[in-house]
Order: sequence, then structure tokens, then C-alpha cells
Amino acid sequence: MPEREEISLRQLPGGRLRQGLHRGVKGRLLEVEMSSAEQAAGLDAGALVEVGLERALYLGEVYSRDGIRLTIAVDHVVDREALAAIQDVWGRVGRQ
Repeated sequence: MPEREEISLRQLPGGRLRQGLHRGVKGRLLEVEMSSAEQAAGLDAGALVEVGLERALYLGEVYSRDGIRLTIAVDHVVDREALAAIQDVWGRVGRQ
């Protein structure tokens, strides 16, 4: 996963989409930098989040926040290609 990749982040459940950049990953900790203080507002330790990158969707909890930088403890990683295949199957089942 390249550093500085654009990400979308949403606080769960049902939060608004926010923009930021991927900064790195260390084990199960994902480092992101939000695009502004406004985008980081309310994303404090303990907040549940969904982080979208081009190839994967990460579900986890904000571990710490330092200004606009967040460290997220990742609980689940979903490959977008695999997710699309599952959504396609479920979509076809629903139309029958």
C-alpha cells in the first residue's frame, strides 16, 4: 500500500465522509492524516471508523489522535475486489 494514498473515512455508524491521506501501517495500526482540523474533529480515541482505500476497506477503532493525525487499530480488512464479487452475487439473488 503506497504512502500518501488518498483515503475516505467515515465514523460508524452513519457518519459523514471525510478526506485524508494514508501515512503508513505498523502491524495492526493504520496511520492516517486528515486533510484539516475540521475533518479530524470528533475522531477521538475510541471512535469506530471505516477507512476506504483504493484496494481495501478497513474497519477499526481510533487508537489515538494527535491534531490531524490518527492511529487506527484495525479489526477487519475487506478486499474491495472480493467485496464486489459478493455484492454481485447478493444482487442477483435479490432480483430472483
